Amino acid sequence: SQLDIFLTILSKNEIHQTMAKHLGEEENKFGQNFEAFKKLPEFFNVLDSIIKIQCNKTCRESGGCSLGGITRECEAVKCTKIKGYKGCWECSDYKTCDKLTFQKLSYGETIEGNLELINKEGIESVKSRGNLYYEWQRKLMKLKN
Repeated sequence: SQLDIFLTILSKNEIHQTMAKHLGEEENKFGQNFEAFKKLPEFFNVLDSIIKIQCNKTCRESGGCSLGGITRECEAVKCTKIKGYKGCWECSDYKTCDKLTFQKLSYGETIEGNLELINKEGIESVKSRGNLYYEWQRKLMKLKN
């Protein structure tokens, strides 16, 4: 994309010198604005790594945790199967359940917020890869409206 090309150009050491000359600015002073861009290759590597480890589907869709591209049943999924629940939201202990510790540490308010929303409005209220999957997205939408 054009953004990738532009950011790659900004990450090169000599670009600030050329831009400063083009704009008639002092190179050293102007160059301070571009220091952070030198770290873009590392940043892109982090973004690529996030993509590789992200869950591709919800627990319900995949039958377990698909973190890192391999699906495994976590303790929470095993527990819902044993109890015959469709999901953790049906359990009265989901807010304090230690089987959700990893999810709460990894996703913060999203897990509990999604479970509360599903409990109140049903499973369709939180769709996988939907526009309002994460709680922070729902909060932003409320602020915009």
